[in-house]
Amino acid sequence: MLPYYLVKVMLSNGYNFVDGGVSREDLEQSIKKIHPLRDEIKTANITAFLNSLAELQHKKDIKPPILGYDSNIRLLQVVDSTFNFFMKNANLRSILHEVTSNKPTA
Repeated sequence: MLPYYLVKVMLSNGYNFVDGGVSREDLEQSIKKIHPLRDEIKTANITAFLNSLAELQHKKDIKPPILGYDSNIRLLQVVDSTFNFFMKNANLRSILHEVTSNKPTA
């Protein structure tokens, strides 16, 4: 479920949140603010999820990758210029509404 909450956080906070990258700490705090099981989410869960982003995007056949995580500087970045343009110009509220009305159950 962390991918769902990552998307929700990104859409809720908009382009300025992701522009230049998001620290692991900021992302963790943002997810915990909205996750119903916030007390069960540990830093290790977030770190493992972020470290697996490349593999997850590959498995989902997302090409080119949209997000990249640099574990050395603990920074999540939008690495696809088209997605960056999308984040800057799309009606994110409308998309957030669509995403949250189709929340996965597992």
